[in-house]
Amino acid sequence: LDGLSPKSVVNILIPLKEMLQHAIEWGYLRVNPAAFVKRPRVEIEEMDFLRPEEICLFLEHVDSRYQAFFMTAVLTGMRRGELLALKWGDIDWNSSQISVRRSLYRGAFQMPKSNYSFRRIMLSPHLCQTLMYHRTVASSSKLDLVFCDASGRPLDPDNLIKRQFLTAL
Repeated sequence: LDGLSPKSVVNILIPLKEMLQHAIEWGYLRVNPAAFVKRPRVEIEEMDFLRPEEICLFLEHVDSRYQAFFMTAVLTGMRRGELLALKWGDIDWNSSQISVRRSLYRGAFQMPKSNYSFRRIMLSPHLCQTLMYHRTVASSSKLDLVFCDASGRPLDPDNLIKRQFLTAL
């Protein structure tokens, strides 16, 4: 495990210990050889975030086709998968709210992980205007997606990060 970060070692060690424990329960082993292996200390990294002026600068450098996506991310705090699964029907224009009802994970729509993930998020007037404009210029989607590619399918999350987010950042 030399050369791996402490977090990577922990991610390997936990399932390994669990598998070996099952081997004991099933009678394949008498002792868990990993039982006394100590987990390395994982340092908690301080989160780096953009200041308001940096957010404005970032949004200026984002491709115009993705500005509504990133503005929605910034102003709502929604997760990437939640944004990629957002449908026009999830937006209540009268009360200026978004209902988070699903997420996109590995190309499939899923229900949120917990009951706390189902939520309603207030939209600022500026974000409402941005999304209304986005609706008029964006590609239409048979899936009713707010953010989709030219063929109406969900955006590729990895390409979105590599080609849009990091480039603008």
